[in-house]
Amino acid sequence: MKSGIIKNYLLYSLPYVFVFIAALYRPWDSDLGWHLKYGEYFFQNFAILKENIYSSEMAGYAWPNTNWLTDVITYAIFFTSGFLGLTLASAIIVTLTFWAFSKAYDLNLYQQAYIFPFLIVLEEPINSVSFRGQLISIFFLGLLFLFLEKLPDKRKLFYIPLLFVVWVNTHGQFILGLGILGLYIGFKIVERILQEESKYTIATISDAFKANKLLMLTFVFSAIAGVVNPFGFSTYQIALSHFNSSELQYIMEYLPIEDLTNDWWKQMIYGVLIFFGMLAYIFTGKVKESISKIGIVSIFFVLAFLVRRYAWSMYYLGIPLLKPVADFLKPDSEKNAVRAAVIMFAAYIAFTVYLKLPLGQFQTMNWEIYCSEYTSCSEEAIKYVRDNQLDKNMMSMYNWGGYMIWNYPEIKPSIDGRMTVWKDPQTGYSPLTEYYAYEQGWDDIDDSKYDVVLMGNDKEIYTRLNELTEEGKWEKKFEDQFGGVFTRIKNSTGSSEFEYRNN
Repeated sequence: MKSGIIKNYLLYSLPYVFVFIAALYRPWDSDLGWHLKYGEYFFQNFAILKENIYSSEMAGYAWPNTNWLTDVITYAIFFTSGFLGLTLASAIIVTLTFWAFSKAYDLNLYQQAYIFPFLIVLEEPINSVSFRGQLISIFFLGLLFLFLEKLPDKRKLFYIPLLFVVWVNTHGQFILGLGILGLYIGFKIVERILQEESKYTIATISDAFKANKLLMLTFVFSAIAGVVNPFGFSTYQIALSHFNSSELQYIMEYLPIEDLTNDWWKQMIYGVLIFFGMLAYIFTGKVKESISKIGIVSIFFVLAFLVRRYAWSMYYLGIPLLKPVADFLKPDSEKNAVRAAVIMFAAYIAFTVYLKLPLGQFQTMNWEIYCSEYTSCSEEAIKYVRDNQLDKNMMSMYNWGGYMIWNYPEIKPSIDGRMTVWKDPQTGYSPLTEYYAYEQGWDDIDDSKYDVVLMGNDKEIYTRLNELTEEGKWEKKFEDQFGGVFTRIKNSTGSSEFEYRNN
């Protein structure tokens, strides 16, 4: 009997061993530095930092940091175990996410053998960044569906609002979870109405609402939970601003999926598979009881084409529609199905370990590798700015901001990843809009307020600065294979050409 328990345990854990190994990545999120700095501030001051003290643009700006708890966790992990700790923590979160969705949708070993590797490939763009708040948020989405599908309504009334209390303090994507919860309840009401054999009357609709009253109450309490945080209702304001901010057109994950790219093909293949899953529900007469599963994934399938960020959640939400596709290939014998699944997972694990070699890469990860291999930042250029005290009136590269905040706190970047939707409430000034116009060459840096530019050499502004250097208006102070430092040449009065023209 004991050997049987051990065997079952090994079979149960096999898929998650595969997921854990596949989810091992070096941390390279360009925002990692400022997340660490916020976490460090908390431990040094036992208070949550609510103002911008780390960049020159919009200094003192009050900002509701919806990631504050994630920042605390990130710093605690990094302080105790460095980059390796973040790598392991990220893999654990991804593994727990697979576990939560698998339990919510009752995946058996054979279904996992087909669905898990497919999801690993689809989720690679987000998982490969390693530890970040968005991964925790997707895990919470998995817990949400685990609670919705497995807990009695009275239990949901307690656990789901409690989940949102933690979620709202961890990541701004709690607002997406709240929206999905609303959709789930709405579709559950539709399911109840469609399952009634009598004609659809006012009484039928009323009964459907009554049958889901505890779920609706759960939604109300979960919405209220959204203000249980250090910033109050501001978390809603900052989260909702991500749905209509014009500044997000400059951020890759908020852009539409481009036609015929790898992401587009993944999306299309996924669409074909969930379409066959829908057909299976139709042919088996299970459509009416599966409206919530079909409806939510259909909505997010369309939304993902418009904003690729939605795809990472949508792939998990479509698991119920992938199950019939996996079952189509299942052997008649349950024993043969288990054997096939074991062989498949053994092959997956062996291949994944091979892809991760050398495993020592996760122990040797450091800031130098982070800078040069992942964010392509020029550490020598940053040091040049620091050593020559050129950080006054400086424009720095957006993706280097987080690295500078953590590694070179004595100088301030002009902009960093916190500032995507920041706007001056009086003037409407957006640092990201201004930055992007100069970076892309839409506006001339020579007409700007900046006297120093620290920039990567793959940007349009770099070409323009080289032209201005040849014209004798700017001087190239430093350059390496990643970028350089340029300073504006002052005239005999000590003023720049920009200042002269505007006096």
